[in-house]
Amino acid sequence: MTDTNTAPVLTGELITIDGEAAYRIPLTGRDGAGSFALVDPEGLERLRQAGARFLYAVGDGHQNRYVAFLGLPSKQAQMAARAVLDAPKGRRVIYANGDRFDLRTANLLIQPRKGEGGQRLSGDKAHAINESWQSHRSLRRREEGAWKRPAQSVGDRRPW
Repeated sequence: MTDTNTAPVLTGELITIDGEAAYRIPLTGRDGAGSFALVDPEGLERLRQAGARFLYAVGDGHQNRYVAFLGLPSKQAQMAARAVLDAPKGRRVIYANGDRFDLRTANLLIQPRKGEGGQRLSGDKAHAINESWQSHRSLRRREEGAWKRPAQSVGDRRPW
C-alpha cells in the first residue's frame, strides 16, 4: 500500500503547443499504454490539488476513452477533465477539439443545461464558458453542414 506522502508526484514532459506551455503526461493502465494526456500548467496544479498522483485511461464501453485518476487520500476514481475545470456536479464537460486526452483548459468547456442558453450563470467565468460553448456549437454545426437541409430522394417521405 502506498502512503500519500511517498506516492509519486504527477509530472510529465514540458512541451510547447501553439506557443502555449503544456505537459505531456504518460497514461498508465491497459487502455492508456503508450498514450499521453496534454495538461497546461494551471490544469496540472488543479489535478495535484485534487490528489492525482498518476493518470490512466478508462473506457466507457462505447469505444470512448477518457482520462481518470485515483484521488488521494480518498482513493476514489475521478475524471481528470472535471478536476481541471473544477466542474460543478451534474454539468457535462465538453472537449472542444474532440480529443479526450487533451486536458488543456482552452480545450475544455462546461455544457450549459437546457434553458440556460445565453443566460448568465453564476460568476463571470461560467458566463464566459457558456458563451464559448454556444459559439463552439454554432461553428461546429456550420462546419458539419448541419444548417443545410438534407437532400431528399424521390421516395424519401421524411417531414423535413
